Amino acid sequence: MDLQDIPYARLANQHISSVVASGPVGVVKSLGALQAQAYRDALWAVGLRCRSATQSEVEDAIANKKIIRTWSMRGTWHFVPPLEVRWMLSLYPDESIPSYQRRNGLTERMLKRGLEIVRDAFEGDEQLTYKELGGILSRSGIPELRNTEVQRHITRRAGRRGIICFSGYVGNQPAFKLLNVMVPDANTYNRETSLAKFASVYFESHGPATIKDFAWWSGLRISEAKVGIESIKSNLKEVELSGKSYWMSRKTGISARNAGSVYLLPSFDEYIISYSDRSDVLEPKYAKKIINGSTLLFLPMVISDGKVVGTWKRSNDKGKSVVTVTPFRKFTREQVAGIRESASRYGDFLESEAVLRYGSS
Repeated sequence: MDLQDIPYARLANQHISSVVASGPVGVVKSLGALQAQAYRDALWAVGLRCRSATQSEVEDAIANKKIIRTWSMRGTWHFVPPLEVRWMLSLYPDESIPSYQRRNGLTERMLKRGLEIVRDAFEGDEQLTYKELGGILSRSGIPELRNTEVQRHITRRAGRRGIICFSGYVGNQPAFKLLNVMVPDANTYNRETSLAKFASVYFESHGPATIKDFAWWSGLRISEAKVGIESIKSNLKEVELSGKSYWMSRKTGISARNAGSVYLLPSFDEYIISYSDRSDVLEPKYAKKIINGSTLLFLPMVISDGKVVGTWKRSNDKGKSVVTVTPFRKFTREQVAGIRESASRYGDFLESEAVLRYGSS
């Protein structure tokens, strides 16, 4: 294996160039977790990895509690397998209250009370929206809990503590249920076993990758990442390339360099977001074209031969889905054909006709 093989191995291991036969649920289970802060884009992140799935089928899996969306690694929204949500959340210690929330008047005592209010707000299988939870916190009699930013922080912390998780949308409002109701029988393990499981699923689905990549993706300390790797070392192989150690499952082979393969990946896709060093698939000179520095928004990407070669966006026009693609440099004829095929697949996913357009770089 050499550096040129890394993108192709990742495309295969992340099921972008290979097929997951078991549909949306199998995708999430195989990858361990998928970043899902941009909800609609995250649905496509699942859909593109199982080929024939539609957006409604992915949402049905979420509605039927077969995929859980919660704040897991790095305190960010992720799709995770229901049975794995508890031990994943247990890996992260309580974070301190950020300075901007302290300026809003939030204290540890108020946070504790706020979490109690959120927990007690639900009855059985009841679902509550952000707005409804905010109203309940506002009526608590604690002036600081009327602040919208404080309410959102408390809601997120309730997710991090395993009190609640996402249950769907009511209109354009995210809604929540008690995690114990959504997933009453989630697995729990001791910390050593959890670290081993995390390392195993990451390097099998995201390898080849470095220890720093794993620590970034998981949100663990480097020392903990090393513990996880050490405990499963017999199942991994290490390759030294350009002075860096890459780890991967022993099941990983050298994938064929599929010339002409083109994929339209959504924003925050695991193919780019789950590595601390993205230079193996993204030329540094193009990094600012996909990352908005002020918001850290990762734009949807065009992937050709494993490399990021452009961006794209979706808009609606009279019931049709318009896919506008912007190249970093002029696309080849083969890339144009691949983009056309990928846009058509995206239209099938949305159950809508896709219209392809091109923007200027």
